Amino acid sequence: MEFRRDIHGLRGVSVLLVILFHAGAPLFEGGFIGVDIFFVISGYLITSILYKEIINNGSIRLRDFYWRRVKRILPAALFWLIVFSIIAVVLFPQRMQQFGLELLAAASAVSNILYGLRTDYFALTSEENLFLNYWSLAVEEQFYLLWPLGLALMFPVFKSRPVCFALSVVALLFGLSIIQWNISSLNNFYHLTGRAWELMMGAAIAIIPATALKWHRVKAIMPDIGATLIVCFMGLAMWQGSITVAPWTMTLVVIGAAFIIFGDAGSQSFVGKALDTKPLQGLGTISYSLYLIHWPIFVIDTLYLGRPIAGWEVVGLVLLSIGLAVLSYVCIEAPARRIKTASKRIILIIVGAWLLTLALGAGFYTGAFKMRPPAPYIASEVLADVKARHDLPKGCMMTKANPYPGIDLCRFGAASNQTDIILLGDSHADHWVAGLEQFSNRHNLNSVMYSANSTLPILDVYQFTKDAVWITGQEWQADIFHILDEASPKTIVLAARWSIYFDTEQFLRPNTARWYTSRNNINNKDLDMSRSAIEQGLHDFTISLQDKGYTVILLGQVPEYGTPQIDCVTNKMASKQSISECGPDIQALKTRLQPSIDMLDRVSQSTGAAFIDPSRYMCEASHCETILDGRYIYRDSNHLNLHGSKAVSQLIEGELLEAVQ
Repeated sequence: MEFRRDIHGLRGVSVLLVILFHAGAPLFEGGFIGVDIFFVISGYLITSILYKEIINNGSIRLRDFYWRRVKRILPAALFWLIVFSIIAVVLFPQRMQQFGLELLAAASAVSNILYGLRTDYFALTSEENLFLNYWSLAVEEQFYLLWPLGLALMFPVFKSRPVCFALSVVALLFGLSIIQWNISSLNNFYHLTGRAWELMMGAAIAIIPATALKWHRVKAIMPDIGATLIVCFMGLAMWQGSITVAPWTMTLVVIGAAFIIFGDAGSQSFVGKALDTKPLQGLGTISYSLYLIHWPIFVIDTLYLGRPIAGWEVVGLVLLSIGLAVLSYVCIEAPARRIKTASKRIILIIVGAWLLTLALGAGFYTGAFKMRPPAPYIASEVLADVKARHDLPKGCMMTKANPYPGIDLCRFGAASNQTDIILLGDSHADHWVAGLEQFSNRHNLNSVMYSANSTLPILDVYQFTKDAVWITGQEWQADIFHILDEASPKTIVLAARWSIYFDTEQFLRPNTARWYTSRNNINNKDLDMSRSAIEQGLHDFTISLQDKGYTVILLGQVPEYGTPQIDCVTNKMASKQSISECGPDIQALKTRLQPSIDMLDRVSQSTGAAFIDPSRYMCEASHCETILDGRYIYRDSNHLNLHGSKAVSQLIEGELLEAVQ
């Protein structure tokens, strides 16, 4: 088909948006839409080729089509999978099994399914998944596999009414995406069934004849309208700080991209001129390799440093990615595209590279490839520490998938019919279980946990997440006094990741903002108002518990790091360097915790409840501890593992015992 410079420039815009989003650049909170624009472009280009072929020849030469896709996609994808997986395993051998599984999934075009299956609350964060960016490539590969067959089968039915057919299919798939989003937003994000409508929007504008719009002037302004829709979405995401990736919110982007492509922005239009600039044309040329390369580089750097990339590091890593992408295009992509026929030699090379990638993945995943441990303890035991969880049922920390099983199943400590302590809160209450169990056994106390993920232990305050009331938190609030009446404890410990609620976002990697109001009103998105609602709610809840005769303990938060420290700590220990070089600097850690510490202290002063601050015992002048008793203490960037829970509980045991007695 005819080369279109506007689409080529749109590719450049798409990859630029994605990179800036992944780099955490301000003003680009909505940069993830670059992938959605890519989907529309891919659907259009592939269908244009297929539709023209079936119109001219009456059929699709599937062998030729799949060969073109193989030589376009696999050479660069397989090369960088092999390169980055080897680099990552050498640097972080303790993650070899994880990287092996990711490599297998990426090489098999099922990365999107792998990441969609990771629904556990404590699953790896995005910054730990080496080949997360391959999820969208997997979606496209699955589309390429199915769509030519579907088009060939359905063409005799719709050839007389292409417009009705195209729009009907888009509408049907859009409805399917909405249904799936309501069942599982995570699966809808990653799976083809949730993204097919975006690809089919591109396919639709390839099928709809250019003469379908009778007014030439309307078509002429479509690129400008489309660009405006995309800019509006970006502005909305920037204003809100985050935005729900639901099918209906993405319509602005998908329709915007479709308008730009269908309008065929020529060199005379404003959008056409912008897309035809040399920088965007250059980015469009290397967009595929740049997309493959930038994310693994970001992940490796983040894991190595123990913190998100920031400042001039971002500039350096982006320039490195662009330089490697240029080499990748010149040395891999362009030569592969020039191959005309699928000779036996070429097929053997590609199949051999694919099998090598699978073999590497299998070897890493099964442990067949032995790596020399970087440090005696860290390499052999740290992952067991990180993954280990206490023995209580998962529902003791309520989630949407795991309802509360009852207090009898959530008991720990000394055997007794009398509940001495009940632990209330979120996942940070959950991570104290091992330590509190050790404390309870030592002092002959019986304890119970009643917590819910991402839920503050307060009442009469509305928590909004993704612009909707947090249902799990509402359920926890509704049952709290019933649970307390049934358990009848002497002491109540309130524990939470206080800083994430008090600051409304995650540390160093802002994501879904959480807002709090004393009324059911999401429009009150004001930091001071949210903090005031939390403090007043905690004060009132504490007083209400004390009025019922309970002793209340406010248990503070351990330092959080934004990203896991395990990889940086491993390498520093192996090279006998100071682990204080890992992660954010001490001032950033303290600045993050201090507002919530001050709030807890004020509530303690006004109510008389005991306040225990673990960070006081963990932080020195230069750093906060991630190793206690010679063992790593964190499960991820902010939760303690089993050893950490026990070790830190020992540090605060004196204060805790005094408060309980």
